[in-house]
Amino acid sequence: MKRAAIISIVFMFLFSSVAWADTVNYGEELKNEPATSYQQKFTDVSKDFWAFSYIAELVEKGVISGYPDGTFRPNNSVSRAEFAKIMIGASGLKAAATNTSSFSDVKVTDWYCPYIETAKDFLNGYNYAGKTMYLPDTAAVREDIAIAMVKLKGYDTSVADLAMLKTMFSDYDSISESAKKYVAVAVQQGLVSGYDDGTFRAQKSITRAEAASLLWRASQYGNDNKIIAGDSPSTSTNPSSTSSASSGTSSNASTNSSTSSNTSKGSSTTKVSKPYSIDTIADAKVYKSTYGIYGDAIAISSDSIYDYENDKCIYKSNISSGKKEKLIDLSQWYEDQKASADDEDTDNVYNDAWKFKQIYYSESQDNLYLVLQIGNSKNGLFAYDNNKFHLVASNIKTSKILCDTKGSKAFAYNDNDMCFGQIDLATGSEDVATSEVLVMNAFNAKAKDGKIYLTYGESTANAGYYDFTDLTSVCSSESTNVFAFTDNFICFPGTSGIKRYSYTGTEKSDIDFDDVDVKDFTGLFSSSIDYMYGISDDEIIIYDSTAGSFRLLSKNK
Repeated sequence: MKRAAIISIVFMFLFSSVAWADTVNYGEELKNEPATSYQQKFTDVSKDFWAFSYIAELVEKGVISGYPDGTFRPNNSVSRAEFAKIMIGASGLKAAATNTSSFSDVKVTDWYCPYIETAKDFLNGYNYAGKTMYLPDTAAVREDIAIAMVKLKGYDTSVADLAMLKTMFSDYDSISESAKKYVAVAVQQGLVSGYDDGTFRAQKSITRAEAASLLWRASQYGNDNKIIAGDSPSTSTNPSSTSSASSGTSSNASTNSSTSSNTSKGSSTTKVSKPYSIDTIADAKVYKSTYGIYGDAIAISSDSIYDYENDKCIYKSNISSGKKEKLIDLSQWYEDQKASADDEDTDNVYNDAWKFKQIYYSESQDNLYLVLQIGNSKNGLFAYDNNKFHLVASNIKTSKILCDTKGSKAFAYNDNDMCFGQIDLATGSEDVATSEVLVMNAFNAKAKDGKIYLTYGESTANAGYYDFTDLTSVCSSESTNVFAFTDNFICFPGTSGIKRYSYTGTEKSDIDFDDVDVKDFTGLFSSSIDYMYGISDDEIIIYDSTAGSFRLLSKNK
């Protein structure tokens, strides 16, 4: 599916010079950058970062900004709705309140509706089953961005040199037919080029750093009077000579701090103070289990998120900085274990059939654990140490570790027998519950007040507690099996916000989505929340598979 609409232009800064055609001085765009020298403002954007000057100059002008923790998160992706707002704010256009929407998937009440309506002549939509859709939550991609910027700049596409485009890019056929003339003109005008390997990568999503360089680049070319916010139309193309924008004209849904304006009612200048905000931590393509659950592939410590992804690798993302690193390739690790183990040592543990079951982080042991199905029905418990997993025990019944209990013991679930038990993380020894309680699925749990609070069920779920004798329901969800346990609340996504209950089952104040200041993505909908983890009553980590990212919902101070 072709997704967004404005990205291409930004990438011209990323690419080194290669002479592809006489009509384009390939790589020349890299030589034109802001002349003003700036001090480093963000901890994750050093002066030698390729987009440092573009980011610094647009921040100086008030077009974009960073995060309260001092980061900019340059590699986070930008959605189609976000880029609509960034483009409108940076181009000098004004988003006016509207009572109508041109797209079936954009409601008038959505914060981004005024921006999309203002930008609809520049941003392409899609036709599905007789409906015109904008796909606001999907990532903006290179070819669609080229279309938008060429339209915004007012270039004549009748002069598009498609032969040149085909000569330049080996993946020419990957560019949508309707987009080729726009991409060609964008290349001809120096707004965008390609990668060192001779590809254009039309369907690649755009990052925040690329968006910054794109917007600055667009202000330097063309015969129109579109300007970066704060510039005067009569100024030269040297951006260092322009004046700073007032804070009232800055509008960027993906980059404003918690005190910035959120124009969900259609006003582009009215500041709205909202009690909560939500930011992207890191992008992720989390593995989805056979039960349709993402939580089995996610483990969270006090400072990091661990997740098992579709490429069979486990990644670690820092919650504060968003920095993401590959921890281990499970496929390669498993093959190495098979190759290095002696027959008498393996006891048929490492064989050709293995299946991921769960990763789990134990706070009491301060360590990451892995459960794999090895063989036909056996499970194995592995502990992470020295950059690899080590076998703790094979032939265990535990399929899921739910929460720490006491010492090295953890509360566990056996999906074959559908019952609870305990497992010793140090030895792998297991204890079956004294009184078995059959449960279809157990999702997550928290030890509290001598009880185990947990969620269980099928397509929808209950939250309740297990007192090691009986299982008692406390509350149930509307249409999800996604819950989070905080210090004082049991939380799950409702139709219009995060619903919160006390541990006794009394409904408490909800977090309404209208009270959330969206930072780094375009919406917060219960149907897109696939996992939640409570850090505290005022901080919840969310995984959204639609956007493919971890996000932090937190109360503004």
